[in-house]
Amino acid sequence: MDEGKQNYVYVPVTSSPQGIRIAILEPASDFSTPLHCSLLDVSLDSRPQYEAISYVWGDPTDQTTIFINNLPSKITRSLEIFLRYIRLPNQPRRIWADAVCIDQTNVQERNEQVKLMKEVYSYCERDLIWLGEENECTKTGIQGLKEMKALGFQRKPDSDLWKGEFKDLNNIAYNRHISSIINRPRIWERGWVMQEISCAPEVLLIIGHQSLDWSIVSAILDHSGTPDWSHGPWSHGMTTDQMFWTNFTRVQVISHQRDSVHGLHRLNSTLLDVLSRFRLTYCSDQRDKVYSYLGLATDAQQLGIVPDYGMDARDVFVEVAKKYIEAKANIDIITQSMWPLGDACYAYYTGTAREVKTIVANLPSWVPNFSCTISTDIMFAQRRIFSAGVEKISLPLEVSPSGALKIPGILVGKIEKLTPMFDLSGYVCPWSRSLMPIDLQDKNVKPKPYPTGGDRFEAFWRTVLRDCLTIPTRRLSPEDINRFALIFSKWRGRDGDGPRNFDYNCLDELVLKERDVFRDLGKVEEETSLRKFLMKWQFAEIEGGLFGMVPWEGRYNPEIGSKVGDLVLVVEGGKVPLIVRPVDRSISSDSTLDERVQMIGTGYLHGFMDGLAEEWADKSLLDRKKFDIV
Repeated sequence: MDEGKQNYVYVPVTSSPQGIRIAILEPASDFSTPLHCSLLDVSLDSRPQYEAISYVWGDPTDQTTIFINNLPSKITRSLEIFLRYIRLPNQPRRIWADAVCIDQTNVQERNEQVKLMKEVYSYCERDLIWLGEENECTKTGIQGLKEMKALGFQRKPDSDLWKGEFKDLNNIAYNRHISSIINRPRIWERGWVMQEISCAPEVLLIIGHQSLDWSIVSAILDHSGTPDWSHGPWSHGMTTDQMFWTNFTRVQVISHQRDSVHGLHRLNSTLLDVLSRFRLTYCSDQRDKVYSYLGLATDAQQLGIVPDYGMDARDVFVEVAKKYIEAKANIDIITQSMWPLGDACYAYYTGTAREVKTIVANLPSWVPNFSCTISTDIMFAQRRIFSAGVEKISLPLEVSPSGALKIPGILVGKIEKLTPMFDLSGYVCPWSRSLMPIDLQDKNVKPKPYPTGGDRFEAFWRTVLRDCLTIPTRRLSPEDINRFALIFSKWRGRDGDGPRNFDYNCLDELVLKERDVFRDLGKVEEETSLRKFLMKWQFAEIEGGLFGMVPWEGRYNPEIGSKVGDLVLVVEGGKVPLIVRPVDRSISSDSTLDERVQMIGTGYLHGFMDGLAEEWADKSLLDRKKFDIV
């Protein structure tokens, strides 16, 4: 920085409520010439001409100088390199760059300017995306994408990559080259860039001195499907060319959102949809895991969520969860959350320090941790599949200053015994006599009645199947129950315990009679996606003779799943029961007479998934209470 020169001091934007600054980047023919620009105060209402830029900030401590109106100002080295590449040799270039055009030290200005981000990128001529400097790998990747576009190759749900001119694409080197453009660059992980690309009328990828128009990438991608909070970019599955298309996952979700913004493809774009769609992103400011997507969410205004950088990230996440519950009058954001709740996500991370560093800590146990890039499995309950609690929660919602959620509910019982059905060494067949409740293991003893109706053996296998078929998920019909009852009756009536660990497709060691039984069981597993389900849920025996499926995290960390002594609640606005753990009042900062509990997860409770808890509570068979979920 020049000795004796005062640093540049920003003048407040005064053009209008839609006012922004545009940087006029001065030309230079020499790449190494210091960067100079001037700032122009303009109103977006006048539709000024400029190009917006998108880049990764990089290390905030690695800074260099740009001269604004001939006075020095600091920017990151990542931005400096990008500006040098896009600077024109003979004429000024009008650009919008957040680090230059927003006074980053002024919290009030940041709050106001962030509200305009959607318009900034919607009204620009194009968005320039900085992928980094070029090399031989990126050059080959650009050429490969252009060839795919020229040959009319496009990913579709029924596509088959291994044919015609593309038979050699199953090549590690080729995949690496493509990935160097549309997967590996850190830009595809940056939260704000998702909105920027989605809204811009045109997008140009910049790689050193080379460029690639977004239309080339878009022409290759899939423009069908309905990605939302519960569906990924490739719907329920991938084609046989999965390895190759995995490279395109990040740009595919952007393409879907871009199609939605520009009216080319109707997608659900609630805040939860958008947050889930871009789960695999990071933000240097944890609050931006919400704020960077508000411009894409169709319900952001209804929810009343506005950027406030005076709040910390923990309070932002609590506010989002609270306002969602109030807007929907249910707790789907808790029971149907695709994010780990509270601090549970730490148990899943075995990766880089960056992943752990970006997680928001000390969240209440009921709040989805939107900073977490992994997803969790849920007890899917949409489309009225389950209706355990009353449909609406009582409002106004009570959340204490410490973040405890007060919620009315019904205590159904305490977990007395847990039986995981997935061995840590790999998948184990759940249909073993030793995994059943003790009173059901003797095939010669007639099963006793189940407390809510039917017999205990039927209740057992329906519980393990959570009473559903999958893809799409739906409840077992009377016909399904009768069909499965015959299969399980044959299984229970066989002699011996049978093998625990085997492949349903390799049953040669079993005699013909047993082979038919286990082949039928294999078909049941396929129809119910049971193998995947049992990786996250375990069988529970609950006081009062009840059966349930409750969270199990044995594959990651046995300490964060359900434990004996945990409680099963049915609460207002909850489609499925909650599994909670009583909290020692002596270690709590809140003083309350209500039951204080920690959220563990959700569960299936056989017989209570359609409102029976309310009926029993009305008859004084169960107790109504208020719970503070801390």
